[in-house]
Amino acid sequence: MTAPVKDSPVKDTLVRYFSSDDQQPGLAVLGAMVSVGLVLSVGALAAITVDVGWHSLWRVLEDADWTFALYIPVAVAVSYLGYAVAYREVANAEECDLSFAETLRLVTSGFGPLSPRGGYSIDVRELTKRGIDRDTARQRVRVLGLLEYAVLAPATMIAALYMEVQGLKAQSGLLPSWIIGVPLGTIIAVWLLVRYHRRGRPKSWWSPLRNHLDAIDDLLALLNSGRRTPTAAFGMLLYWAGEIAALGLCIDVFGHRRGAIAVITVGYATGYALARRALPLAGAGVVEGLMPFALTWVGFPFAASVLAVIAYRVFNLWLPMIPAVISLRHLEGQDRR
Repeated sequence: MTAPVKDSPVKDTLVRYFSSDDQQPGLAVLGAMVSVGLVLSVGALAAITVDVGWHSLWRVLEDADWTFALYIPVAVAVSYLGYAVAYREVANAEECDLSFAETLRLVTSGFGPLSPRGGYSIDVRELTKRGIDRDTARQRVRVLGLLEYAVLAPATMIAALYMEVQGLKAQSGLLPSWIIGVPLGTIIAVWLLVRYHRRGRPKSWWSPLRNHLDAIDDLLALLNSGRRTPTAAFGMLLYWAGEIAALGLCIDVFGHRRGAIAVITVGYATGYALARRALPLAGAGVVEGLMPFALTWVGFPFAASVLAVIAYRVFNLWLPMIPAVISLRHLEGQDRR
């Protein structure tokens, strides 16, 4: 008979980290997560690069205007600060007294490629340790995600409508999908919410649907709270403005297309299938694979779009990864103390 194979400590740690929100990642796990994210990002970009051709990329590089690159870190920093403002308002609605510095650490760690379950899982774990029960922490995270779309979706719809009125070219069906889809989705959500209330919040409804309808209730309560409404909405608006500005500046470096705010907004929102915080490993590999094509759908050259996305992800994901790891380790140190 052969002796049973024992699981290694590293394997056990990875399994626990993938399956539990409570598991604190050690340096080995963080290194593994960052390595996987890097491989996915580079792999997606390499596949697209082969398709577009090295000669086309090199010609765009030679003609790049690097002046705009100086402003990209500023736009990224503004987006992080804006998200921290909105995050603090949402979290503190449940008697969780987060300081702004602590909130900024949570935001920074959640935006890094440090969790296979997405940055929201880090939020749930850390909010639970700050006096909020697990179900309420998950609900706060859902509200945060809904607030992201409550700001981005209408803005993208307005941008798409502007492009349609101005006759700006885009992939067939792209602009109508935003112009029609956002109001239609809102109507469906309101209809479901009304039925949910009239039936007394039945437990027989599909659990994920009930959770999101309850989150819509909480978001509406937050927006009706008066004092928190302007701050939370302004913070999320600042976040998206910084994100879209960062991508726009990257396009300015390689594409030399100025003043196309509506076009960049539609391309950005289309390229992000889900919010970055909701995606595993902060969307590593997914965003790099989708965003260049989304930019071409709104009229940007393919080679310039690929290089713009590479620059955007360097400033948006990989450079902030260092403070993300430091922030996460700092939070773990607080837990130990």
